[in-house]
Amino acid sequence: MPYLSHIRHAYQKHIQGGKEEARFLILTSFTITFIIARLIVYGILVHILPMPFGYVTIKGIHIHHIVWGVLLLLLAGFIRIPQFGKSFARLSSLLYGIGAALTLDEFALLVHFDPLAYFGPQGILSIDVVFIFFLFCLGFLWHGKFWYRVFLIIFVRKH
Repeated sequence: MPYLSHIRHAYQKHIQGGKEEARFLILTSFTITFIIARLIVYGILVHILPMPFGYVTIKGIHIHHIVWGVLLLLLAGFIRIPQFGKSFARLSSLLYGIGAALTLDEFALLVHFDPLAYFGPQGILSIDVVFIFFLFCLGFLWHGKFWYRVFLIIFVRKH
């Protein structure tokens, strides 16, 4: 497939390392993820996708892909913090595009939510998630270099 090498060369020459690379990666990962998410959801609805495709549930609660999108957006934001350096800019851009696609694909759920759940018994979930995120931020504030090193060891395999 010689055309792939031509595309790679054009990418390296015109986009890679330039100011446009982050936006290009966001747009590309956003578009591909949105199309894949829509196709998977459609495939589940019409029962044409085999397992492992199906609705993700935890303790009987359906976890919409908007949840994964928000988590990826949070992760992308953390990775983009300057202390991590420019080495994670590409990863952050890809995660941001994927997270944005998963979140915006189910944007209607954000608009048409049940307002009674906010202060009802189910609303405690929001408080739990906020507390976990607060602890995550606090951990990085106090022990950022340690967590950065752990991230490198686990994901980049740098010792």
